[in-house]
Amino acid sequence: MAWRKTDPNEWNASAFRVIGREWLLLVTEGERPNAMTASWGGFGMLWNRPVVLLWVRPERYSYGLLTQNERFSVCVLPERYREAYRICGSLSGRKTDKIARSGLTVQRVNGVACIRESRAVLLCRRQYTQAMIPQGYAEPALLEEVRAKGNPHHLFIGEVEELLLAGEG
Repeated sequence: MAWRKTDPNEWNASAFRVIGREWLLLVTEGERPNAMTASWGGFGMLWNRPVVLLWVRPERYSYGLLTQNERFSVCVLPERYREAYRICGSLSGRKTDKIARSGLTVQRVNGVACIRESRAVLLCRRQYTQAMIPQGYAEPALLEEVRAKGNPHHLFIGEVEELLLAGEG
């Protein structure tokens, strides 16, 4: 897909819709590129820079890749790739090439792996990582809900170095 470089401040997408309904693919690198579906996140400004915020559990394969690599991409696929999101969100990249299994194609932009079929690509540089700690939860019931599902997520903040859009933004 042909993309055009766009100022992140000009992207008119709703973070609530893109992240909560459409979802994201977090693309990182190991022995091969790996994609993980993300439905927890945010976009905004921090340190006077455009940033993406993602929460990833430490037991996820993508967590290790994120901590080992400074750069990553966040990709938004058109609706017709919903099955790719399901595959990338349900299988482990340790054992499976999820990108190939999803029928998606890796493309490199400025040395960063991303998904060619994406309608939006955010090329990011990891700037901060923080574990979500029990003392930070204001609502005890929420903490118990989180604990029941496994290890708490870790926050990753990536500076958006480039935003690439295909078609309508």
